[in-house]
Amino acid sequence: MLSRLFFAIIGRDAVHVVLCESMRERCNFLYPARTTVVLSNRRLMQSAVPINEEPSARRPAGAPIERIGMLGNLTVEKGVGLAIALLSQLHDSGRIVHLVLAGPIDAEARLMVDRAIDAGLEIQVVGSVYSFEKGRFLRSLDVLVFPSIYVNEADPLVVWESLAEGTPVLATRRGCLQADTPGMRVFPEESFVTEAFKAISRGKLPEVVAGQSIDDPDGEDEMLQLFAALGAVSDGQ
Repeated sequence: MLSRLFFAIIGRDAVHVVLCESMRERCNFLYPARTTVVLSNRRLMQSAVPINEEPSARRPAGAPIERIGMLGNLTVEKGVGLAIALLSQLHDSGRIVHLVLAGPIDAEARLMVDRAIDAGLEIQVVGSVYSFEKGRFLRSLDVLVFPSIYVNEADPLVVWESLAEGTPVLATRRGCLQADTPGMRVFPEESFVTEAFKAISRGKLPEVVAGQSIDDPDGEDEMLQLFAALGAVSDGQ
């Protein structure tokens, strides 16, 4: 209700800035405007990535995947339960895989983790990591899992941070994560555990090159469109 009132007040001449193409489509359907510009969170990472980075050599081709991780707010909605279910399936298949969890964890997720550890699963909770420690953590992983079931998921920055560090991502199809991109595969939440298990057990992770997987080929055009639209608004056009 408040959103509709707000957009009714600002009118169709407002410039809307959203995080991805699917968000633009939804926004234009609900709140039509003359200009809606996409500026992905991946652009926040580009200035921090070395130029001409070589393909990651941390995991040789065909090497077993031994260390998967999550980074962020560790809750059931963010996918802790699905990550544990994936680890359990890998454990039951005889594979030795560790799940490393970084970030603040709430009581419900902590209880799930403690029960999984008691059941014999290899899980390590390392707490929050920041700055260079965050990059070091991401580089230590064979793959980052992002199995979010959060209803308001948008364009999670941690995904682009992981790709910037050369670590592939397996994610659920939520928010702006609607299709595979270089270095990342996305699956429906109902099949995430099965599909991620197949990818990990077969060693078939998406190939990722640090920095290149966060390229935003349309970003410059979108920025120019934004500046042009803002100039038109300020000129009263």
